Amino acid sequence: MATDKTEQTIIQTSETTELNHFKNAISCSLALISIASCSTKMYLVETTIAVSLYYIYDFTLVNTLYKIHHVAALIFLAEFNYMLYHGQPIDKMLDIMMHLEITTPFWTLCLYYKNDYCKLLFFSLFFYCRVYKEYIFLLKNDIFTLYPIFFLNLFWFAKMVRHVKLFNEPHYILLSEQINSYIYLLNLYFFRWNIQGFAILCLSISSYFFHQKNYEIIKYNKPMIELVPYIIADTACIHLRIVSFIKPQFYKYSIPLHIISFTKLMNTISNQGSERSENFEKLETTFVITSLPIVLDLILNYETEIFFNNYILFLVLYVKPFRDMNFVLFHLFLLHLSYLKY
Repeated sequence: MATDKTEQTIIQTSETTELNHFKNAISCSLALISIASCSTKMYLVETTIAVSLYYIYDFTLVNTLYKIHHVAALIFLAEFNYMLYHGQPIDKMLDIMMHLEITTPFWTLCLYYKNDYCKLLFFSLFFYCRVYKEYIFLLKNDIFTLYPIFFLNLFWFAKMVRHVKLFNEPHYILLSEQINSYIYLLNLYFFRWNIQGFAILCLSISSYFFHQKNYEIIKYNKPMIELVPYIIADTACIHLRIVSFIKPQFYKYSIPLHIISFTKLMNTISNQGSERSENFEKLETTFVITSLPIVLDLILNYETEIFFNNYILFLVLYVKPFRDMNFVLFHLFLLHLSYLKY
């Protein structure tokens, strides 16, 4: 009886492996065909129909995350065909579609040749094509059907970053804290004599001291309780910076939420101190609450140019895979936001 079950398990595993190989081959072939079609502008309708049929077929075979991806991709392709049918300009859409497909053959390569060179190549291409290029495209074009795909790509990129061994090694963590302490100081280049400039100045100083102290605590194994004053100062400055970019007519909605979330953080810190506990898991969870005002700010600024960037800030601060990323990337993104603003 046990032998029968073992044989059945082996057969099922073999069938699953064969199915995955078949799917990977089809996916890679469709990606190459899509790249050729987008670059030559030939057989566009036929190609999008073929890709759509594959997503429909694959829908029942994948997990929830890929189901979301397939639905988002089908909606995006439907909009593309609508634009094509009505004679609207599609050159920019073709460019971003081609970049989205470039990574698929290299992902297939990684599945068959599991070495560090393939992984590094795929990682680099994924960041450039599916994160950077999409980000720049969405800043300049209001293609809302592309948003779900972009945020899924951000999600997957965050998970990949967490699996890069370099980012988890002690010496790199120490180096990243040193880098973090200086990156935000570069924002002082954009200093202006206004509320936004003052907020950037405060956050630049608080960020420097926070990360320098964190570096010291990690390197010399000091108690985390020494970081508390720096957490308070840095969090207060984060709130100030966010509020400074909100339109004045929205202050009455936004500022109370910032005050409530900051007060919640202070209460948690006070309770941690009274319990004489150095377990900061609760504190980290409460720190995430400080991102909640961004949700309101995101809604209030829907019609402004910072809506898209606020959305990314919210993901980085609030959604776990992004919070677990190394914050060098986050600080570089903040520097990029200041560049866009000024």
